[in-house]
Amino acid sequence: MRISAIGGEYFIDRIFTNAEQCAAAVEWSRTYHQSDRILRGCEFYEFDPASMLIREIRIYFAAAPDPNKAPNEIVGFDYAGRGYKTLS
Repeated sequence: MRISAIGGEYFIDRIFTNAEQCAAAVEWSRTYHQSDRILRGCEFYEFDPASMLIREIRIYFAAAPDPNKAPNEIVGFDYAGRGYKTLS
């Protein structure tokens, strides 16, 4: 699937779904006009089980980790509270 954007295009590369957890993920690529640049990433969606409306979206960009900034994670996201592995 190709989606035009200002100055480039988005391509949906893959879509994953988990009906039991009311969740989905999309892998995408974005090209930029007038350059050889491409950006890749994914978005994670959680849906409200009753309405199936999107409850939360988290986006991740493919990028090299920054060794001067630890941890490399979404600012303000409650990883520990959600049961994710943490270093503390």
